[in-house]
Amino acid sequence: MSDNQATREDGVPLAEWTMQDGLTYQALENPPIELLRSVNRGLDAYNRTRIGDYTYARLGVFAYDIPERQTLIGGVFGDLSWDWLHIDSLWVDEAYRGRGIGGALMRHAEQMARAQGIVNVHLETTGFQALPFYLKLGFEVFGELPNKPAGWSWYYLKKLGAPLAGK
Repeated sequence: MSDNQATREDGVPLAEWTMQDGLTYQALENPPIELLRSVNRGLDAYNRTRIGDYTYARLGVFAYDIPERQTLIGGVFGDLSWDWLHIDSLWVDEAYRGRGIGGALMRHAEQMARAQGIVNVHLETTGFQALPFYLKLGFEVFGELPNKPAGWSWYYLKKLGAPLAGK
């Protein structure tokens, strides 16, 4: 989140209601991380009953200025799951754009995934972010959601890699 984005308090109740089933329901804005983790643990347990055991890990690759290595100038992070790398976010500081740093971050992330047997990548971007950049890296659009945000499109992209020997 950028410094100029408005943030709201964590765990702000939006609504609460009780249904005929006797259960209480609650809507929260910015719910506590532990609630989100609980939902993910439940979903993960269910998924394992359907597809068996699998590995899940977060992956991050970061770039720093030289020679100090003190200031973060870019990064990419995502999830390694179900034989895919999903890119959540890629960012390069504006002062460093156009130098190939974004491409290097993506190549390193793909190499790290490949070292773990993952060759396919997917991500989302908008028309005002980095669609041409990802297309240049070999991604292809497989879906579009118009007017997200208003006046722009949200794109779903994939990049299929060559299967690893023995897979």
